[in-house]
Amino acid sequence: MEEKSTEALLQELVSQQRKAARSARAAAVAGFLLAGLLLLALVLLLPRFSGLGKRAEELLIQAEGLTRQTGTLAENVNALVQENGEALTSTLQELDSLDLSGLGEVLGKLGELDTEGLSQSLRKLGEVDAESLSQSIKKLSEVDVESLSRTIQKISEMDFDSLNEAIRNLNDAVRPLADLARFFNGGKE
Repeated sequence: MEEKSTEALLQELVSQQRKAARSARAAAVAGFLLAGLLLLALVLLLPRFSGLGKRAEELLIQAEGLTRQTGTLAENVNALVQENGEALTSTLQELDSLDLSGLGEVLGKLGELDTEGLSQSLRKLGEVDAESLSQSIKKLSEVDVESLSRTIQKISEMDFDSLNEAIRNLNDAVRPLADLARFFNGGKE
């Protein structure tokens, strides 16, 4: 009887080893399939990722160019402000002395303007040669810095609270006129 139990134990052990071998084979096949799928995905996606790297590099180069252009534009605007400092000062003084009582009549006339002509002018403005504009702005950079400094000093002395209040009052006065103009234009802005 002892032989049978040993024989039964041996058969059970062999059976368990066969199951373990089948599981190991199944795991190996699954591992090979997974490796194959990963390799296939890598082969298919790698060219796309390398294309993304090139595109990212192109975008970085474009961003660098835009940054340079922005710097140039800022310099040109700075020069423009410097050149027109006195004009800005006198304009601000004139604004300070304005009588806004006739503003309603002016705004009414503005509502009667030909917007198609304005649209055409804006399209023409969009066709302006950027290079010649840039050269013109560079010429503007040859402005007297002292004049700009005086202008900035005068701007810093302005009472912006009063200016903001005047703008709010102007907005309150213009809003009914704009609503009226929209009403007569059939609700179109």
